[in-house]
Order: sequence, then structure tokens, then C-alpha cells
Amino acid sequence: MTVKETLDFSAKCQGVGSRLEMLTELARREKEAGIIPEAEVGLFMKATAIEGDESSLITYYTLRDILDQSSSNARCVEKLLAEEAAKGLSIFDELHGTLSAQQGEIAVFARELRKRFNDSIHHTTNISEFINGVFDKLMEGVYS
Repeated sequence: MTVKETLDFSAKCQGVGSRLEMLTELARREKEAGIIPEAEVGLFMKATAIEGDESSLITYYTLRDILDQSSSNARCVEKLLAEEAAKGLSIFDELHGTLSAQQGEIAVFARELRKRFNDSIHHTTNISEFINGVFDKLMEGVYS
């Protein structure tokens, strides 16, 4: 069964259409009290009290209410997703900025490391040349 057929069946089981006597009594009491019902409410009450396609009218309003609620839920979900996407983008931007700043620091560190390595190689070369010079002088003294 479709949702509409289920709602129609439910309306028939609940006795939709058997309210004609109650509606007649309500109309009499309203007239005595001088109450004029809103046109839309009065029309709905009369349409649902008449036997025939009354279940379709109630079904229509029920389905419309379900549609309104589901649309409202969909808007809430869309809003939630948009807010979470904005938070995600904010976190991504913050992470990107942090990594960019650290990337600069890493580049400075690499340059400093390269400079110290080159200085160390130069210093090691100087020490090596000095030691070779000392050995050469020692060897000259031994063989002379």
C-alpha cells in the first residue's frame, strides 16, 4: 500500500464522514452564540464531515503536513551541513596557514643546516691539511 492508501484506509477505519450530526450541532451552537468561524476552518470541517471523498481531503492535508515537516528537516540538515562545511574550511585554512609558517621555518632551518655542514666540511678540510702538514714535517725530520 502507498502512504496515501494507508492514510485513506486509516481515515475510513476511524469513521471519517460520520461527523455530520456533530457538525450540525456545532453550527447550531455557534449561531446561537453569535460565533462566526473562520472560512477556511468551516470549509475544512464541512468537507471532512460529508461522506464520499472526505478521506482524500484529510489524506491530502496529512500528506501536506508530512511534506512540510520533511522540508523543514531537509532545511535543517542543509543548514547543519553548511555550518560544518564552514567549520571544516576554517580548520583547513588554519592548518594551511600553520603549515605555511612552518614551511618557512623549515626552509630557514635547512639553509642554516646546509651552512653549518659547509662550515664543518671547510673546518675538517683545514684540520686535514694541518695534520698532513705536520706529518710531512715529521717525515722530513725522520728522513733527513
